[in-house]
Amino acid sequence: MDLSSRVSRSGQFVVSELEGKSVLLDIETNKYFSFDSVAIDIFNKITESPKTVERVASEILDEYDVSKQELMSDLFELFNQFLEAGLIEVE
Repeated sequence: MDLSSRVSRSGQFVVSELEGKSVLLDIETNKYFSFDSVAIDIFNKITESPKTVERVASEILDEYDVSKQELMSDLFELFNQFLEAGLIEVE
């Protein structure tokens, strides 16, 4: 995965709050995933259409007070977690 990789959601999900945490329910597999609010915000950014990693990073930099270096490290780690869990597809 690199900056030009396009990421998209791999299925249908419901996001809800449960005991103070954001929870994703994969409707197809009935698996639950718990993430913090920033991770859910990032996941929601690829809801409508696939986006490049660079585009998602740009949107996050506009919204959060974080250095680009720290964001890129965290973003690649998060996308890899999403990918391993089967929540996203990468092109």
